[in-house]
Amino acid sequence: MVVTGHSLGAGAAALVALYLRNFYPETRAWAFSPPGGLVDSALAGAAAACVTSVAVGKDWVPRLSLASFERLRDDMARARPPALPPRMRAPAPRGGASPAAAARAGACQSAWAS
Repeated sequence: MVVTGHSLGAGAAALVALYLRNFYPETRAWAFSPPGGLVDSALAGAAAACVTSVAVGKDWVPRLSLASFERLRDDMARARPPALPPRMRAPAPRGGASPAAAARAGACQSAWAS
């Protein structure tokens, strides 16, 4: 049996192939641009026997690891300009609170209650 996928599907194909090898020992996976850092080193060793990964060109998904993602996040946070104050403010409601809000607050009296 051969399982294949691309990008996130490639990661899923690799994991499914590892699982299916318990039932079908000849299962193999072809993973085109799988996400980097998908498994730990022990599972990567087991996957080496049945998963073939292909990364082409400058595709960054296969090269992404937790450390590189954290570095990207930190670089983006440092490059972000400071937040500007809001240019507009929502106007306050005219005439005070709505009748429903006034009723909930107990401030509303019916015209015929007296």
